[in-house]
Amino acid sequence: MKKQKTRFLDKLSLEVLFVIIATVFGLLMVFINPPWQTNDEDRHFLAAYSISVGQIIPFNSNNVASVYYPKNLINCVLNFQGVPFFNGTKINPGKMKEMEKIQLNPKDTIAAPHYHYRTFPLSYLPHTIGIWIGSFFKNTPLWLGWFGRIGGLIFYIVSMFFIIRFVPVFKSIFFLYGLTPMVLYQASSVTYDTVSMVCCFFMVGFSLKFAFDENSFIGWREIIFYLFVATLSGAIKNGYPLIPLMIFIVPIRKFRMKEYYKFVGPLLGIYLLSIYSYNIFSLGWSAVLSSVNTGGQVSLWKDFGAGNTVSLLLSNPFKLIITMFQNIFHFSIEWAGGTIGRFGYGYILMPRWFFLIHGIVLIGVAFIESNSDLNFKLYQRILIIFIGVGSIFAIIFGMYLGSPAGSIMIFGLQGRYFIQAVPVLLLSFFNIQLINRKWINLKNLIIPAYIIIILIYTVMFMNNSFYG
Repeated sequence: MKKQKTRFLDKLSLEVLFVIIATVFGLLMVFINPPWQTNDEDRHFLAAYSISVGQIIPFNSNNVASVYYPKNLINCVLNFQGVPFFNGTKINPGKMKEMEKIQLNPKDTIAAPHYHYRTFPLSYLPHTIGIWIGSFFKNTPLWLGWFGRIGGLIFYIVSMFFIIRFVPVFKSIFFLYGLTPMVLYQASSVTYDTVSMVCCFFMVGFSLKFAFDENSFIGWREIIFYLFVATLSGAIKNGYPLIPLMIFIVPIRKFRMKEYYKFVGPLLGIYLLSIYSYNIFSLGWSAVLSSVNTGGQVSLWKDFGAGNTVSLLLSNPFKLIITMFQNIFHFSIEWAGGTIGRFGYGYILMPRWFFLIHGIVLIGVAFIESNSDLNFKLYQRILIIFIGVGSIFAIIFGMYLGSPAGSIMIFGLQGRYFIQAVPVLLLSFFNIQLINRKWINLKNLIIPAYIIIILIYTVMFMNNSFYG
């Protein structure tokens, strides 16, 4: 009896539990979240759809980069924009049933702007595959949106399964934050954030594996794959230039290249710091687009009237520092909440008590998560803190540069932009000195039970917020 119990507990690995929980609640979010209601999901979905039908390069229509979309597709997407959920407006489920019946009619098309044609196409690959496969089963606008979400969700779940499996430390945090409502919500939507999150989480997990798994060493194959992921991450979303530097927490002795210290190391550092400015994928895609007349790009910043603030910042850098900290103080709760639970174009923020409790749990688990055989050296902890805190400030500063010149408020910054950097921040709390055997034995039961409870509350909250 004791052996059977031991075998059962051994099978309760966090990566397997992650797959089960993420599949159940991810699919619930796919269908509970109203169509095209994640931030910018309408534009991301249309970009993924155009790729799925082979329209990768747009054409010039009235000097605007455009592609052909089925009229019914455009009409359905537009029909679900601007729903003021924050005012208490609800969606009638009967309306959803009616929309499910609308056929795609793919031959009846109209030229419409392609808002994300400059985005590297691989950013939407999981969603594109989902849309393409789904078109053979239910070729309706509503179902194509859901199939696109499912494609991204599958990619996220499979990727996180391997990340949690191969990291020697910090499994509980990858599990907990990977299932945090906002993260799972993004993963179950059509957005390039899905691939961006996986790339950043992978770089952190990769670095931890080779830093603390004594049987793992880095050769040229591992370096090339890491550089591919880092470059792809920069091509998708260029707001995380410090995260690729996580590889430098790996001790030099773990690199199986004689040239590492004198040759590979410095070049690797230079490349990782430069890929966000001189990205091979981005430059290559820009070269392809420049070879044809695509027309102009419709600005996504027109609502803010963004201007160049660099000259003003240089003239008064002290004002910059004050403005940055004023914004951090003013928006801290909203931004923190946005990394845990903020849904829809209506920006429905979950209750403060919810993200306060979950934030405390995340930090608490990061603090007590331990392994008596592993230890962070001082330079590793300093580098992790620098990357985590530096990434947060880089995002805030970058968004301030895009704000109207002279503005005292940072425009357009949302908490979800910090998701990729949160695991690094939590890693800075990692405390290998606090060993608790009871916690080690029970965490694979306590953590999944906790996350199931908060996800049940989350899907109920979403359903009550969106429908009536």
